[in-house]
Order: sequence, then C-alpha cells, then structure tokens
Amino acid sequence: MDKKKSGVIIYFLYCLFFVAFCSAQKQPAKMNFSILHSSDTGGANIFCVAADPVKKKLYAGTYSYDPERKGLLVYDLNDNGTVKGQPRKYSDHPDPMPDPLPPGGWSSVTAIFIDKKHNKLFLGVSVAGVKGFENFTKSLVMYQLNEDGEPVGRPVAFESGNPHKHIAAITMHPKFNRLYLVGWGGSGVYAIDLDEKGNPVSQPVAYNLLGHGKYSIHFNNEGTKVYLGTYPSVLQVCDVDSNGAIGNARSYSVKDGPQEYMICAVTERAVFFKGPDNNLSYYLLDSSGNIQADCVVVGNFPVQAVTNSDVPNRVIVAASSNFTDAITGKTISDGFTLKEIELSPDGKINVVRESEKFLREKALCINGFPSITVATTHLGWGFLGNRMKGLEIRTTLKSIDSDSKLPIAFKTITIGPEQKYFKFIYSQKFNKIYSAGDNHIYVYSPKDHTLVSVLCPELQGPIAIDEASNIVYAARKDGTIAIRTLNSSGIPASEGENLQSGVKPITLLLFNSQAKVLYVIGSLQKQEPESPVFCRIPGLTYDIAAALDATRGKLYIASQYNRNQNLTIWDIDKGGKTVSETPKRFPDGFISETKRSLIYGMIVDTKRSKLYLSGMLENPGKNEAGIMVFELDAKGEPQGNPKFYPTRSRTNSPWDICLSLDRQQLYEVGWGVPQVFVWNLDENGLLQGEPDVWETTGNGKSQIFPLPDRSAILLGTYPSILEVVPLDKKGNVVGGVQMALSTDKGRINLGFMGAGFSNDWVNLDTQLKDATGTARIICEMSGAPVKKALVEFEFRKADGSNIQNLKSFTIETRGNTISIFVPNYGLDQPEKFTDFIQSSIDKFKQYLAYAKKYALKDEEKPKEIIVANGLISLDGTQQTLEDGLNILSMLGHNTIQIWQWGNIPPEEIRQKAAKYGFNRFRGAVYNPPSYFDYNTSMVTDQYLDNWLNGLKKSFSNMGQKNEEMILFHMADEPGWYYPHQIDEVKKDPSRLDVFRNYLKSKRFTPQTFGKNSWDDVYPMKLSEPVNLADRKLFFWTTRFYVESLSNAFAAATRAFQRAYNSNILTTTNLNNWPGLFFRPSPGQKIANNWDAGPDAGMGLPDWFDLGRKKAVSCIWTEDWFGDSSAQNWSMYGDLLRCAAREGGIEYGGYIVGHTTGGRVPEGGKYKIMALIGHGAKAIDPYIFGPGPAFADGWSEREQVYQSLSEGIRILGKSEKLVAPGRPKNGTVAILLPQASQVWDSDANTKAYIAELHGLHEALTHENYPVDFVDDFYLEDGILTKNNYAVLYVTAPNLSDKAQKNIAEWVNAGGCLVLLPGACNYDQYNEPLVTISRLTGIKPVSVARIACPHSWELERLKKTTIFVKDARFETEQVPAQLQVISLPPVTGKTLAVLEDGSSAIVENSYGKGNIFSLGFWPGISYHNSPDRSDYKKLPQGWSESARKIITTFAKIAGAGKFVEISEDLVEGCYLESEKGIAVVLLNWSGQPKKEITVKVNTTKTISKIESVEHGILKFDKAQNSAKVTLPLKTVDVLLLYF
Repeated sequence: MDKKKSGVIIYFLYCLFFVAFCSAQKQPAKMNFSILHSSDTGGANIFCVAADPVKKKLYAGTYSYDPERKGLLVYDLNDNGTVKGQPRKYSDHPDPMPDPLPPGGWSSVTAIFIDKKHNKLFLGVSVAGVKGFENFTKSLVMYQLNEDGEPVGRPVAFESGNPHKHIAAITMHPKFNRLYLVGWGGSGVYAIDLDEKGNPVSQPVAYNLLGHGKYSIHFNNEGTKVYLGTYPSVLQVCDVDSNGAIGNARSYSVKDGPQEYMICAVTERAVFFKGPDNNLSYYLLDSSGNIQADCVVVGNFPVQAVTNSDVPNRVIVAASSNFTDAITGKTISDGFTLKEIELSPDGKINVVRESEKFLREKALCINGFPSITVATTHLGWGFLGNRMKGLEIRTTLKSIDSDSKLPIAFKTITIGPEQKYFKFIYSQKFNKIYSAGDNHIYVYSPKDHTLVSVLCPELQGPIAIDEASNIVYAARKDGTIAIRTLNSSGIPASEGENLQSGVKPITLLLFNSQAKVLYVIGSLQKQEPESPVFCRIPGLTYDIAAALDATRGKLYIASQYNRNQNLTIWDIDKGGKTVSETPKRFPDGFISETKRSLIYGMIVDTKRSKLYLSGMLENPGKNEAGIMVFELDAKGEPQGNPKFYPTRSRTNSPWDICLSLDRQQLYEVGWGVPQVFVWNLDENGLLQGEPDVWETTGNGKSQIFPLPDRSAILLGTYPSILEVVPLDKKGNVVGGVQMALSTDKGRINLGFMGAGFSNDWVNLDTQLKDATGTARIICEMSGAPVKKALVEFEFRKADGSNIQNLKSFTIETRGNTISIFVPNYGLDQPEKFTDFIQSSIDKFKQYLAYAKKYALKDEEKPKEIIVANGLISLDGTQQTLEDGLNILSMLGHNTIQIWQWGNIPPEEIRQKAAKYGFNRFRGAVYNPPSYFDYNTSMVTDQYLDNWLNGLKKSFSNMGQKNEEMILFHMADEPGWYYPHQIDEVKKDPSRLDVFRNYLKSKRFTPQTFGKNSWDDVYPMKLSEPVNLADRKLFFWTTRFYVESLSNAFAAATRAFQRAYNSNILTTTNLNNWPGLFFRPSPGQKIANNWDAGPDAGMGLPDWFDLGRKKAVSCIWTEDWFGDSSAQNWSMYGDLLRCAAREGGIEYGGYIVGHTTGGRVPEGGKYKIMALIGHGAKAIDPYIFGPGPAFADGWSEREQVYQSLSEGIRILGKSEKLVAPGRPKNGTVAILLPQASQVWDSDANTKAYIAELHGLHEALTHENYPVDFVDDFYLEDGILTKNNYAVLYVTAPNLSDKAQKNIAEWVNAGGCLVLLPGACNYDQYNEPLVTISRLTGIKPVSVARIACPHSWELERLKKTTIFVKDARFETEQVPAQLQVISLPPVTGKTLAVLEDGSSAIVENSYGKGNIFSLGFWPGISYHNSPDRSDYKKLPQGWSESARKIITTFAKIAGAGKFVEISEDLVEGCYLESEKGIAVVLLNWSGQPKKEITVKVNTTKTISKIESVEHGILKFDKAQNSAKVTLPLKTVDVLLLYF
C-alpha cells in the first residue's frame, strides 16, 4: 500500500475517532450517589437523608412510635452506594417519650446535617400527638460520630429557637463556626454558635423575618446572602452582615408555582427550585447575589426534588420520568432520574451527570452534602398508564377434527340497524351483495368481508342492478327510484337521480338485462314513469317474488292472500314490455275452501321446464305447507296439477327456495327454525326422498342464495343479518365451530368458523387497557367436542394507516380451547411487548426452563413420603401436559392431580403420567355433602357411596386405578356461622333429636340444664345464658357442632375408603390456627357471617376431636405465612402430631408456594423439613397451577422452584430414615385451651392463646420435645400416661376433672407452670380453686385481654422483671402487655416486679412444684427478635425471656432426645427400626461454623451421615452418639443402627 493511501486511511480513522469522541463528550457522565430504597426501610417514611461515602455510612430520619424514639437509622454502604443489611436504630433524643406511648403519638427526625469538620451529626427532631410532652423545646439534637461514622454515646439536645419546635433544614455559615436552622411555623432563621469541638455553646439567636416558616436555607460562598424557601413557592433573599446577622428580606413569589414550601438549591449564578407544573425553574443572580430577572421556567423538565450538588455551582434534581397515556392522552409519571445540571454562560441547562432511571420510584428527599444521597418510595406495582394501544389479533382455523358431526360453520354479518328479515340481490360481475334500508344502500363483499354503506334517504327496500351499465336501482317510499352509478369496485355513488316510477308503494324491482328494462311492481299511480327503462307492473296483494324467462317472454310474480290464485304470469315482448294490460292468473297449487294461500319463494327452471313455488295455507296444519312443482309447457305456462312436497320444517313456513348451481339439489329455508333443508332432485327436477338438514343458529331464514363460484351459500335472516355458509369443493357445507375470544374483561364473538376460515382483525384495546401484567385470552370453540384443531394467531399493531406486524404462531389443541397471553397496556417495558405475546406452550416452556435450573436427580427425589401437587390445564395442548408433568417430576413430586386436559382420553393421560414417574394420584373437592351429622340422610353409607360414585366419574379423566388414589382433600377451610346454624337445628325436629341424643351420650339429663324434659332443651345462643345451667347448655352447644362435624367427616372418610382403598389419606384443610374451634363476635362481623348481632360468632373444627374420631385419615393444615415465619411449622407440626396420635392417623400440610422462597431463598427447606421433621408423611406444595389458570398457582415465580426443590432434595436424600421414622412423645406438655375459647368476649386473639407461640419457640430453641394436650386429654389422665415432666397452662378455664388430674400428677412429682389467670375457672366459667389453692398465693383476678399486633406492642410500656433465683441464669427480663402482682402466702418469690411485688412464685405440692407467673414470657419472647427484614429469619431472640420459659423444664428434669451445643438450633427426632433421623433447623438466621449434636439413644449406632456433608465421624457413648458439623440452614443427620 502506498503512503498516500495510508495517509488517507489514517486521516479517515482519525476523523471517525474525533466524531465518536465528540459524541461521547456530549453524553452525561455517570453519577456516583447513595440511595435508600423504600424496600430497605421496611416501608418507613423517610424525611431526610445524608451520606458519608468515605466512611460508607448513610443516615436517615423517620418516624418512631416507641418510647425509646429510635427514629435515626444508620446504614452501612456498599461500594455502589446501596445500603447493606439492616440499619442500626438510634434514639433521636436523649429524653425518652412517655411509656406507654399513646396512640397517634410519634417522634420524628426531620433534618440531618453532617458536620465533617467536627465529626458531628446534627438532627432536627419533632414530636406530635404526645400528651405530657407539651414542654418539649429542645428540637436540635447532636451525636458524636466515631472514626467509622457511627453515632456514639448519648445524644445531646439543644433548643432550636423556633417557637414551634420544628427544624426543616440545617446549614453551616461558610465563614463562621455557626449553625443556622429553619423550620415550620417559625418565620425566622435561628443561629447557634459552636465551640472549637463543634458543640453548641450559645442560646439560639432568632432573626425574625416576615411570612411563613422556612423549609430550606443556603448561603452564597461569601456568606453575604442567604436564600430561604418558604410558603407558597416563595423565595426570600436576605442580606447577611459581617457578624452573620440576617435582615432585609426580599420576597419573590413564583407565579403559578406549586402550593407547597419551596425547597431550593443555590449556585453563584442562580437559585433553582420546583416551579409551575413542577418544572425546574430558577432566578438568575447578579454578581452581588441579588435576583436580577424574572423567574425562568424550563419547559418540559418536571422535577420531584432539588438540592445542591457535591460539586460547586451545580445542582442535583430528581427529574420526573413521564410518558403519555396512549388511551387517555394524560401525562403519567413512572419514575425519576437523578441529573446534575449546570447553567451555561448562554443561560442553557446542561446535564453533566445522570443516573439510570428509577422505574416506579419517587424521590422522597435528596441531599447533596457532603455527597449526593436520595431516598425513594415505591409507586407500587399497580397500573400507572397505557403505554400503547392498537393491538389487533386475527384468528385462522387451519383444520379441525371431531368425533361428532360438526355444525355448519358460517360467518355472520350485521347489515344495518333495521329490525327486519334481511333480503338482498347479488351481482356476479362485482361479486357483491346489495341491499337497501335504513336510508342506505349496503354493499357487502363475500371475498374480503368488507361492508360499505352509502347514504340514500327514504328507501323502500326493493333493489335491482344493471351490471352492464353499472347502475343500481333502489325503490324509495315516495314512488321514485334512486338511480346510482357504480364505480369499478361496484360501490354506488353517493349522489344521483331520483326518478318517478309511477308506482307507489313499490313492492318488487326486477331488471331484464337482455331488454334493459326495469320492472317496477306495485300499485300504479297516475304519474307516468320518468324513465323509459321503467316498466310498470300492477301488482296484486302482497307481491312477494318475481322471476323472468326472457327467452319464452314470461314474467312470473308470486303473491299472497289472493285466495288460492297467487301465481301471475305476464307475457312480454322482445323489448321487455308487457304484451297485454292484464296478466294470466293461475292456481298456486294449494287447495282450500276456507283458507287463503301464501306464496313466499319461486324458481323457474327453464332447462327442465319446471316452476317451483314454496308456500302454505293460512295457519297451516299438517301437509298444508311445502313446495309445489309445476310442469311448464312450451310457452312457459303451468300445465296439469303440480306435485306437492310437504315441508319438513316444524314451523310449516317454507319462505324461500333456490336451486344448487348444478341443479341437483333444492334448498329450502323458512321462518322460526335456523335450518336449511336440502332436497335432492331427480333428473326431471322432482324432489326425492327426505331432505338433508343443515343446522345453523339464530333465527329463521328469509332468503337463500348460492354464490356462483360455489364457495358459499348466502342466507338472509333477522335482524338485518347476512350469514355466509361455506361449501367445500364437492358442494357440501363446511363443518366448524362457534369461535370466541374470552378475557376477564369480556367476550369477543368471532362467529362460526370452519377449516380455512379467518376472522377479521379484532382490536384488543378494551381487553388490554388500564391494567398491568398479562391478559389471558382464551380462544373457545363450541358446538362440538374438538378432537384436534390447528389454529393460527396473528398479531399486529395498528395506528391509523401505520400497520406493524408483530408476531404469529400456530397451535394444535386436543380440546375446545387454546390459551394465548398478551401483555396489558400498562406494561413497564413496551419495547418488549412482542416478547411477552405467548402461547400456552410458550408459557410452559418458560416454566420448564425454571424447573431445569433446579431439577433433582432421580436419587434425590422422595419415593415414599407423599409430595403432591395439582396440574391445571390452560387448554387442550398436548405439549403443555407433557411439560407440566415433566416440571413437577423434575422438582421431586410423586403424586399428581391432573385437571381435565381438553379432550385427551383418560388412558392417554395415565400413560403420560407414568412416563414421568407418576403412579400415585390425589383429588380435591371443596366439601363433603354435609358438614354435620345432624343432616342424617346425608351421612348414610348409601348416600355417601352414591356421592362418591359421581365424584369418581369426575376424577376419571386421569385414568387412575382405585388403589392409585392415595390422597384426597375432601374439604377446604371448613367453618360455619352462629346463630344461623343454631336456628337450622332448632327448626328441624330430626336435627333436634340428634342434638338431644348427643347430650344424652354425655350422660346429661334435662335437669342438668334446668329443664323438666328433653322437649324443653334447645341449642343455646351466645347472649342467652343467665345462670349456671344455661352456661352448661351453651358450652355443650358449641361442642355439639364441633363433634357433629367430626362425625360427618368420619362418615365421608369411610366412604372414600370404600370407594377407593382402605389406605387413602383424606384431609380437611384447617386454617383455624392453632386449633381454635369457637370465635364469638357479638355485635361485630366476622369473616363472611351476615349476622353481626349479639349471638354472632364462628365455629371451626377441633383439630383434636378430628383426630379422636378419625374424621379424616390425615390431619392437615396450610401455611400462608412468609419464609421468615417458617418456624410456625414446628409448632403446627407438634399440634398436628398430637391431634393425630389418639386416632393413629397421619398428618401433613400445604406448603404454600406463593409465600415460599420469595424473600428467604431457603424458606422451602425450613418449611418442608420443619413439618416433615415433626413426623408428617405428606406435603402438598400448593399449588403449581399454572398461575394463569388458578390465581393461587406459583408457576410464574422462579424463586419458588428453587426454594421448593432445595427442600424436596433434602427430603429425598434423607427419606431412607425420615420416611419410616416416627417422633416420640414429648417430655414437656403445653395445654391447648379448649373450654376457655367459649367464654372469650370477642374474636380477638387473647393473650392466653398468643402465649402458646412463644412458649413453644423457646422450648424448641433449647430442644425440649413438646407435646400439646387439650382439656379432654387431661381429663383422660394423659399427664400420667405419658409421664410428662412439666405442663405449661395458659387457659383461664379448665374442668374440675382435668384440674384434679393435674393436681394428682403434681403431687406425684410433676411440675406445673401457670401463666396469668390460668385455672381460675371451670369449663362453665364458674370460679374454681382446685389448682389455685395449691399455688401458695392469694387469689388474683386477671383480666382476659387481647394480644395486640407486634407494632402495637412497641407502644406499650415495658416492665422489667428482676429475677432473684440463680436457676434462671438471668437477672432480669422485659415484660410487655400485662403484669400481675402475685401476693405469696406459702409460696416462694423467685422474681419481682419493679415495685418489688412478686412476679414468679414457686410452691411445693407433694413431690412436685407449681410455678405461678404474673407476666407473659412467651409473648415477650415471640416479639423479642427483629422481624422487620422479611428477607431473613427473625434476629436477636431474647435469651433472658427464653431462660424464664425453659428453666421450668430444666428444674423438672425434662429429658431431651437431641442436645445441641448452641441454642436456636432445633433437632427433630424421628426413629424407626432402621435408625434415627435428626432434622437440624437453624432458627438463628446465622450460619454456624460448628455445632455439636448429641443424640440420646440406647441403640448401637453404626454410621452417621449428613445430607449436606456426607459421612461424619462420631463419638460413641453408652446411651448417646455425638457428632460435630457446620450448619448453615437445614440438614439431616442419619444415624444407622
């Protein structure tokens, strides 16, 4: 290459580089900033922020509702400016708030200023709604910061000078060591001097100015001017003298500015703020800092917030991101972008740096000092606006197959608004349909399905066409005929002549194309025709049809009601004119002396010399309506008697007839029936045999006409409707289906479609506007069961003439539906709109891709423990069925319920299920026939067997055998309402008999309830008890319904076992945690109870009674709580186990996918293994769905796939010992209160119920095995039978029998722990001293209070309990909610309240001990950890509260099956003949580098294996095995005998 060429190339490359470089320079640079999203604050409202990127700290001010006033949040920062972890919360003031904090009271941090020079943090603090705090004056608070930027020590408070005690902004004078403050209410600026260490040393000096309070303050660089933002949109500029004094305020009101306090930012050249329409606005400054011009509004630059940048003379704005709603035209804000701007010398706004867009976020506040910081709030995931419009869809039915005869596929076109039967003419030249009516001529094209209307006033109806001359004639009401020329496409002109015909009214028009004559038939008038083309024909009464044989010179007219002579024939000459003034009249063939005849249709077959008439006699009877066939002589006149063929129409109304194009068939249609009768003709044109019948829909038909191209037959019907019936190549009608597109916003009918049919483009704006997410559009095919269909869907975007084709796909279905998915117009990313247009197959491929990421190996899949799920069809696509089965198989499921999948046969579905390893099935219904056995006829074996037989048929689509149905959910969330159910029993004698027999079975007499006979005993309502006898009756009324339900469900369970197999697991999904069976709600609405009167309440199943009566064969519940609350499954697992054990039945539960894995990725592991670890043998990860078919489905959430697969993997890998393993009975018992529920005042959860959670959590955190027992267990002596070491009782009510058994057990060495008010009453709410007299304390009255929500507990006064007994290993413990002083008599005080009165008292009884508590340690423990971060397990459990609870078990010598070196790690013990499985659950939320697990067993252990770590070394001892291992979250130890 020569040098010259090289030089040219180098120069060219240089130019390219220079252009690229210059272009790059024009792009704003990346901005560094710190950000606090609302998701980082737990939804707290942030008032102010500041950040120090050097020390990587972010400070935020918010509300605080607790007496400790922790409204200052301090976050650590990542390198990218985002916060990491949870904040440390600091008090915003050294003075505590009143304790408890009253409702509506709060403290808040309203301003933050970082003093980098002195390493101080200044806060503006405000107080509201707090009585007793009116003297609050010190609203400026200072923290010392350590070298890491963390607040240290106690804050110090100072007066701000603002009489309203509010600070909105804090700044430092550029020259002096002085703070300046402004705030709401105070119209001045307040200055405070600082010493050399940065501490305030002077009282605030107030510089009083006019106007409102101020919300921003900025000095110029010299400190000679100060700029204040005030209300409403007012800027104040003040002079500052050499001593820092402020005065000479000038106010500048922004015209049309927002009605809010101005917040401004200041550079050397301008003051920036939010102006009219929220646009960025500014005032220019002169060299001295004064305003020099009017306000400048930057057009189309809306901002949400402004502040000074960390770069001098630049400003940071949160610029709103807007779009125009495509439907409404409104401007919508959908986020913001941080932009750093500067003012160029020519006055233009330059963007120097900017951030990425924050979609669906709004800037709450920003700060540029000492670095750029922004706090945001989320706009929510709801609809913001329509980002597009004009999506259209076209559907083509490619092919269709059915085992049934397909109905006729036809297209329906509405031609005008007139309510009449449609009549038309056809032009072969133009291939157009013409009709007249409603002041228009309508032109329809069968080829492209277009309809055109041309205005033509006062039309009568008859119409004719001259194809050769391109003229259409339309009769008008005044007797004139509208003459309109046709263009090359056959469309009439909008203007033309209206010529008098001399006929009025005009009943028929017929054009003679050979003679160029228009026959105008009707009533002749005196006027002469104005056109030589017109030939007037005087008509008879009701002329209805006309036909022409120009060769023979005959004009045939058919009419009605002219006796039985309704056939008129006119002779015409070669010029088309009538030969004589009168026609010939002929009989129409219908013979009757009393009835007139009505002719409707007429055909002249000149080739075979036949005349066909269709008609009837008046009010026709049998054989009085049909088709007459006349022979025509050589002159074209009827000869001989006609042949008559009675119609087969059930309405006897043959209105119109026509011949097929090959003249082999005659078509008949009529009024009242949507049928076409097809008669075969012999070679002579006579009808033979019975007609074929084509079924259509809608109304009867007024006209029938075959298109000359043999593609279709046209039908006229009501109202003004044209139907196009397609024909195949053989002339047979094309079968098809009625098609529609259905969405949740309505249904779009596409009409009948056959193979090869396409519908018109359909606009989807109505279906897609004003919503986010994805719309499911169901293409429905009705009319016949579809065996297989192939349907193409095309999508385009139409904006006027601008058409953009987007996507198309063809789907094969084996059913009557196809689902497609289209994003709604509220989609955040319209550029991805096309990507989100999906078929059902696309959807399942998306799900399959998720599943493949987390697929289990075969050896990791559970084989024995039931892992069930439901697979719901979106449509009849075979591929989605295969993919759905594959997905659930990949994720370790082994039991399946498959909903109806189109019309795929059961045996084929069964084969596909087996292909993916499914040989076990489940079913589900909402409820059995009756909740209660008092509906005696509905719980008999015969009734239930009949019900099951029908039910089995509805589940036969899966093709399963009886023995393969292993799980059936036979009820979901059962419950009932009072007083309705009481009224139901009272009004029915047979039900009353069941109720009274129930009471008799309890060995009661009428006298027990204060009655003389059983006839006087009725179920009692909530408000009715007035004495003890009434309370007894009311108590057993509530128990009656519970036990009646158990009996009814037990009968249903036995029916399932008879119908399927004896091992089937039946469940009822219980959602009344933790087993509450009665919830009174007098005067209040509860759930769906329509009664809110004095007797209102809700009844629910008793978990323990279900187990006792074997009402189900598998006790079942569900979790609608998040991952961070996964430990609830430990408690529910123990409740289920103890409810199930007396009946010897199984238990399991729904692991709800919607609440699993979304925040804590390991949530699936925790939930599944907590339930399985407590002995469950069946889980159902409710429910795959898919989501578009069932709202509860989790198919769309990838995180659920991951979380569930991890949990199921651990289950599968540990199943060899977990599956056969069974839990042992616990050594610690907690009473589940039963009788107490009946006497609650309302439905609010009471403290004695809430306490159960914390008690169980504390005990399991130290690995004490817990059993739940109920009142009836205690009456049966379970404490002694199971040799419990300790019993915890929270219940206020407990029967005398149960209390006596407890006393005997304590006397024999048991340890009883009584929470406030426990055992003070019997089951009838009568005071009882059986236990209380043994406590060693004076009787104490304890109010039965509700436990408030956790956020309400924060407001309550906290009491410190001082512990005096070293056995508790803690000196004090906080208490909340309720504290009771316990006056000891013989008992020993172990802990005291703040006033020195007893809080824990111990008393000996026989060989045992009774401990009485005057507070609720379980509530304190449950609410002790920080639960604000839903992405983590609760953090920071109170060790002192735990020690209070567990020490009693320790004193009692309660045994442990598993001992773990660290608390907060639960070890669930499952034993079988093969070995022991220990499920390890790390509830601390922190990985454990090493824990030691000791398993107590007398068996010889040969090997220990960890699911996560493989074979482990272990230490053997005589009665234990000990192993050490790390534990991150969940693991299972497998100890082999």
